[in-house]
Amino acid sequence: MEIRLIAHRCGRAYGPDSSRQALRAALAGGPLLGVETDVCLTRDGALACLHDPYLPLGTTLTGWAHERRAADVLAGRLLDRDGRATAERPLLVDELLDLVPPGLTVQVDVKAHADAALARRTVDAFAAVLARRLTPAGLRS
Repeated sequence: MEIRLIAHRCGRAYGPDSSRQALRAALAGGPLLGVETDVCLTRDGALACLHDPYLPLGTTLTGWAHERRAADVLAGRLLDRDGRATAERPLLVDELLDLVPPGLTVQVDVKAHADAALARRTVDAFAAVLARRLTPAGLRS
């Protein structure tokens, strides 16, 4: 029997949460059903793959994701499990979708820190990403 797993936080066992490093290693590690990531909306409407909207918990940045521009979030570095800065930067959702092979499930958890309006804007932004990527044959990677 083949067991297929979901790479939680894009495979955090292999690198910082939701990082390119973790995702690439998880994809190379064996059969996956899909990947899971958390997303936070930035001030300018981009979606960053971050487990925590409060940036100091997972990055070298201060403040909240929804208060920072995407460029600011991308300038930060992800922290490892011990809280040390790594060379990895946060991914945007479009980057994640470009890296995930066709046919794999992508599970997205919205992180809006109990702010219903922010959660709705985040969902709307994700719907817009999917609509941009939708083709008659399905989602393009």
